[in-house]
Amino acid sequence: MAARFWVGGSGTWNASNTANWAATSGGAGGQSVPTSADTVTIDANSGSGTITVATDFSITSLTCGAMNMTLDFSVNNNNPTMSTFSGTGTGTRTLNMGGGIWTITGTGTVWNLATITNLTFNAQQSKILISNTSATACTFSTGNLTYYTLEYGRGGGGGQLIFSGTCTITNFIDLTSTAAHVISFTAAQTFSFHRFNVKGSAGALVTINRVGGSNPTLTKIGRGIVCYCDYITMGTVSCTPSNTWYIGANSSIGTSSGTIASNAPSSQSLLGIGGVG
Repeated sequence: MAARFWVGGSGTWNASNTANWAATSGGAGGQSVPTSADTVTIDANSGSGTITVATDFSITSLTCGAMNMTLDFSVNNNNPTMSTFSGTGTGTRTLNMGGGIWTITGTGTVWNLATITNLTFNAQQSKILISNTSATACTFSTGNLTYYTLEYGRGGGGGQLIFSGTCTITNFIDLTSTAAHVISFTAAQTFSFHRFNVKGSAGALVTINRVGGSNPTLTKIGRGIVCYCDYITMGTVSCTPSNTWYIGANSSIGTSSGTIASNAPSSQSLLGIGGVG
């Protein structure tokens, strides 16, 4: 594993440009372009301007909370892959996520925007795919921001997904798991969704629950039915407005409030597939 640091200010992150890569913070450029075994840091010594991404890269981690730059994926809508992403910090920074798929493969806090001081965040039409099939939990530290699509691709793993902090998500998807697992939300926080598409299977239920004390609130925003759901068990959460939270005929309302354990009306349920534009 090697460490790579962006240096020299504005430039293009592609498969061949080595001028902007150093082995240490603020060091000399000319190091190899980072690969899947490398960590990447963009920090206060990286310079100013814009980093234009022009490759579908794979790295170990991306840390950019101290940068004073724009990191722009929107020109080419690239598809990055990494174990973890951290943009938490106070640098005067802009992140344009573009329209690609951000695949996150790690465990623990896999997405960290806990501190968003001086951050300009543009989710655009990106998808964040948390793709970890282990039994270890993943934490999505939201930064109280607005995201376009977040998908939890569990496969055969049973690890929990924990939402830390409030957020707004246009499309939340969890349809691919073959193992029972839990999605938990921070207590006393509000989480807003245009679409909430969660579906387990017989013997592999998805449990929706809370972390901590009082109920979190899951809120439907926008038009249409919020849910395309089935085979889920609701824990201690509050859902509003109650006439839009259809959780499926094979689901249980548990200790939740505002949910309806039946299928959404047939004319509405397919609104949840494919998201909104």
